[in-house]
Amino acid sequence: MMIILYFNTFLALFCACTSFFGPKILALVQPAAISYLFGVLYLVVAGLHVFGIICVERNHVSRFRVFKNVTVYTTGAIVILALVFIIRSAASHSTSVAQCMEVYHFPVDATYKRKSPKDKSPSSSAVNAAMTVCDLFSWVQVVVMSLVWLVLASTQLYFGAKHRVFFELKHQDHLEDTAHT
Repeated sequence: MMIILYFNTFLALFCACTSFFGPKILALVQPAAISYLFGVLYLVVAGLHVFGIICVERNHVSRFRVFKNVTVYTTGAIVILALVFIIRSAASHSTSVAQCMEVYHFPVDATYKRKSPKDKSPSSSAVNAAMTVCDLFSWVQVVVMSLVWLVLASTQLYFGAKHRVFFELKHQDHLEDTAHT
C-alpha cells in the first residue's frame, strides 16, 4: 500500500509542476488560469497522499477512510475537468490551429478550411502547407492528451480499488482487535 501512496504523491507533484511550469500545449484551448487550477488541485492530492501515508504508518483506520473518500472526490474532479477540456479543445480545433500558426510564425490565411486538392485556392502553397502541419499537429496533441488521460484515469481507478480493499482489511482487523479487548 505504501508504494501506491508514494507513487501517487510523486505523480501528483509531477503533474502540479507541469501544470505550473510546463510548456503550453497548443491544442489545449483554455485560459492560463485553468492550468494553475489543475496545479492547485494536484498539490491538494499530493498533500492528501502525505496524509494517507501518515494514516497507514500510524494505523489510523478512521482517518484513512477520510483520506480515501476525499482523494476519490478530488481525483474524480481532476479527471472530469481534464476530460471536459480535452473535449472542448477537440471541438475548438480551428482555434488551436490558429494558435499554432501564431506561435510558429507561419503565414496566416484566415479563410483556410480543409480544402480538397481540386479546389483552386487563392492561398499560397506555403500557407496551405503550414495550415496542414498545424492541423495535423493539433489533432496529434488532442490524441496524445486523450491517451494520457486514459492511462491516468485507469491508473487512478486501479489505485482507488486498492485503497478500498486496504481500508476494508484494516477496518476488519480494527474491529477484531477491539472485540478481543
